Amino acid sequence: MNFSIYWHLIPFLVFISVFDVYGQTCCSSVSYAQFPASTYTCLNTDGTEETITTIGRGGEYSRVDVIIGYEYSFQTTKLNPNNNNVNAKHVSITNADGSSCLADRQSTGEAGWLVWEATYTGELRFYSHKKSNCESDADQTYTRKIKCQAPPEITSFSPSEVCQGSSVTITGTNLSSATAVMVAGVSATVTSNTATEIVATIGIGPSGDLSVTNSFGTGVSSSELTVKEQPQGLSASSNSVTSVCSGGSVSLSSSVTIPSIPSSYSDSYATSNLDTYISNVTLNSVSTNSGLNTANEVTNNLGTVVAITPGGSYTLSITTSDDDLSATYDHGIAAYIDWNADGDFADADENVFTTVSKVNITTVSTTVNVPSTLTSGDIMLRVVVNEASASPQSSGTYQYGETEEYTLRYSPSFSYSWESSPAGFSSSVQDVTSNSINETTTFTVTASLNGCEASASTAAISPVAAPTVSSQASSISDITVCGLDTYAVSLSNSTSGTWSASPANATLFVPSQGSQTISVSPTGVNQNVTFTWTENSGICSGASDQVVISFNQPVDDANDVISIAGADTDTYLWGGVSDADWSTGSNWYKWNGSLWIKQNAAPNSNEAKIYIQPSDNLCITATAPSAVSGSVNTIDVANGASLDLGSSVIAISGNINNAGSISPSTSTIEFNGTSDQTISGAG
Repeated sequence: MNFSIYWHLIPFLVFISVFDVYGQTCCSSVSYAQFPASTYTCLNTDGTEETITTIGRGGEYSRVDVIIGYEYSFQTTKLNPNNNNVNAKHVSITNADGSSCLADRQSTGEAGWLVWEATYTGELRFYSHKKSNCESDADQTYTRKIKCQAPPEITSFSPSEVCQGSSVTITGTNLSSATAVMVAGVSATVTSNTATEIVATIGIGPSGDLSVTNSFGTGVSSSELTVKEQPQGLSASSNSVTSVCSGGSVSLSSSVTIPSIPSSYSDSYATSNLDTYISNVTLNSVSTNSGLNTANEVTNNLGTVVAITPGGSYTLSITTSDDDLSATYDHGIAAYIDWNADGDFADADENVFTTVSKVNITTVSTTVNVPSTLTSGDIMLRVVVNEASASPQSSGTYQYGETEEYTLRYSPSFSYSWESSPAGFSSSVQDVTSNSINETTTFTVTASLNGCEASASTAAISPVAAPTVSSQASSISDITVCGLDTYAVSLSNSTSGTWSASPANATLFVPSQGSQTISVSPTGVNQNVTFTWTENSGICSGASDQVVISFNQPVDDANDVISIAGADTDTYLWGGVSDADWSTGSNWYKWNGSLWIKQNAAPNSNEAKIYIQPSDNLCITATAPSAVSGSVNTIDVANGASLDLGSSVIAISGNINNAGSISPSTSTIEFNGTSDQTISGAG
């Protein structure tokens, strides 16, 4: 404080005025002494307004406890009873005994507040006056207020280690109205803030001290918060596939974003391409040779990527040369690494090598120690050789030498875990093929590193109904398809495609027609035929469905289709596949010139030639026909076969050949031919 003593030319009197640092006289005169009688101590240190008295007067003071480094604001107001206006009044503060002016409202503050940062710990006097001329006022309508504000103080935080993007709880004092919370200089996002507690979300950055800043100051933690890297920019992809043919799968892939090198670096290059240049840089066994530099350009070797890991140590060697080895020049060599990727090389430990005196063309080596707090991503190595400096700077232009830049990359090994919703799929492989999808499904991947996780999901993938062949299958042991030469196949959920059959020549069909009736060829009977539809357009292109069918025929002992000499289209063969009733149509086959075709009606014509064959265990059963009736031309009972004529009446216009067994029972046979008729055979 500055004190000036003025001697006024008044006989026998000496007036002493106390001035503050601004040359302003404090009003320290009192008419009413101290009020209240006790010394006031702030109840809060967060800038809350506190009232010392509401019945003060002009020309008195209050005593206030202060602490060095705290900020105090003082205000005096008076209520005007005529209009109820509140008017600011003059404020001065002095030391405890009033001998030294600390501050005056006319010199600082606004809206009636005098703001002062304590320069000592102890007491002061807070004076109130009606006007700046130090006039007193007996009206007890003066209100004296104070605001006390201290820098934040961090006493603890929890947890002691967090993942990036997680929350930390900070406890302490004077924490309200925080304007910034940071970890190692990286901003955190405040989610709640009281005088004693702050909850903040940690950003992407390294471990380090926690700091809290308010409008008055900054408090720093006594220990470091460990910040563990969170997988950033995780993506889950199904290769843009949002629909798949029902039962199909998708290729799933995932990746974590590796931050790239910032683009904000200051230039560094030589303006000449003569004399000294960098001929080789080797780091972690990655060696890069280079020739003469280009004037006014940095040598961009960022395409050379050197892998590093946090806490690792690597040998860096730099070799210099000259375009004229007969006349070389001394120069300085320096290397910089932007460890925190903030776009400069100004932070601690980022100058990883520098010569202290100039050298001639040479190879220098140093050990680069990677910080254990390094996070994933690409960072820049800049090597500078400058003939004008023994210890080249990281930026700026110079005449002779060269600047080269390289990429250092830390790409940690993340663990990946896939799952699906609805459940049913899981995998620990980063890129994988999903399971079969038959309902709308979303796939989620979780990447983790040192206990920190991030998740991402694909778009919902919906199944599209696949083409379906809905015909009933059959086989060579299926009696229901005996004597069939056509088969109806039904197709659904198809846009376009084609049929194929195996064996290829077993059936006749229209390849591009969907639902249709196919026909068997004579060479396609008594075998399984695979009939396949393959879709050739849309989501389900390439999908297929099939049915296995068989066209079964009566066979002889050699397993060949029964062949009857002279058979014509009036030739009938007994099958007995339904029952023993002669009149049931489905018991009969009729020759169509190439195959035996199952009938809907029994033979009843004087042209009908009847053949009874022994059982073939499928299309011809062991059931002998009975209740014979109607009209026929001939009846031929083969060896091993039998016929029960029952009690019916049958008219025969031809012959009977019996090599098997005919039981006449009480039947009546009418021979109504127009020529001689015979009954023959060994049966």
